[in-house]
Amino acid sequence: MAINFYGSCKGSSSSKYDLWLNVTQNSQNIDSNLSNVTVKLYLKRNDGYSDSAYNLYEEQNIAKITVGGNVVVSKNLKIDTRNSAKVLLANWTGDVAHGNDGSLSLSVSGEFTMSNTSLSSGSASGVFNCTVIPRKSSLSFSSTTINPGSSVIATVTPTVASFSHRILWSLGSYSSYLGLNSGVLSAEISVPDQWLYGLNNASKGTVNVSVETYNGSTRIGVNTYKLTLVVPATDKYKPEFSIGLT
Repeated sequence: MAINFYGSCKGSSSSKYDLWLNVTQNSQNIDSNLSNVTVKLYLKRNDGYSDSAYNLYEEQNIAKITVGGNVVVSKNLKIDTRNSAKVLLANWTGDVAHGNDGSLSLSVSGEFTMSNTSLSSGSASGVFNCTVIPRKSSLSFSSTTINPGSSVIATVTPTVASFSHRILWSLGSYSSYLGLNSGVLSAEISVPDQWLYGLNNASKGTVNVSVETYNGSTRIGVNTYKLTLVVPATDKYKPEFSIGLT
């Protein structure tokens, strides 16, 4: 995906030149919530006249690119637009972070200055909307404490309605899971009595709960949470023993 943002120039022959930013989205990293983009600043005379502006003294010319409010390129350079040359004034490639919802409206701008020519400066700017990155879903619970034999309701908050999910929960070597089709946003999590063997006679333990988010067959990511398993102090769960004396 690429787009051009056209700007304007200054100088006695400024109307005869085109200045533009070319912004390209190269790739995206779903896990890191990043897009990789390339920004290029171009200058070209637009009427085909060969005797165009030029200055071959690098120290007299400057080009800059700003991305997301940060200056990412600032350099001196030779500028020669003669013979209808399309001049690449500056370019930058790098990663930019999306928001928590996966969206990013990226502000970009470019500018240049020249000395001793009929073309003195120019600037271009725009806002580039990157493709929204699907975000992994989150879980909330009806309670953060669970008892053996009872259940807790886990509710999924998806970032994209069409995502499907798999909820997994475990204690020691014991585990269970449920698959949730798109549109199904809650599940009951329960801990069977058998799982208490994983507590090694403790009265409390930690149940790890994960939600995996899928876009079709592609796994978007996983979020992990913890529930506290509490063994009730009832006759059912008290150890039974007898002592014989001789």
